[in-house]
Amino acid sequence: PPPASPSVLLQPSEPWTSPRPSRRMDDDDSEASRERSRSRSRSRSRERSPAGRSGRVKVGGMAQQAMKQWGLDEDKVVRWAEAQRLPGVGIADVERYRREHPGDDLAA
Repeated sequence: PPPASPSVLLQPSEPWTSPRPSRRMDDDDSEASRERSRSRSRSRSRERSPAGRSGRVKVGGMAQQAMKQWGLDEDKVVRWAEAQRLPGVGIADVERYRREHPGDDLAA
């Protein structure tokens, strides 16, 4: 005999059941759910802001030491990093700042 096709496996008398029971939400529940979702989304976007929660870009330890050694103004570098939308300032960012702002570099 030929192999059974999928249409033969379900008999018309056997109702198909969903693996998950359907649940109808009334309008109040869905509106509250949407508001909670929006609230979570807003708080996540604040956490991902380039300035972080403190309102200032974080500066790594090596970057701080390099700025001190090269005579760079940390506030200027931080403002530059904020304008670049960087989440923080590392040594590579300080080197890039030096290339872009040769007049600020006292060690050059």
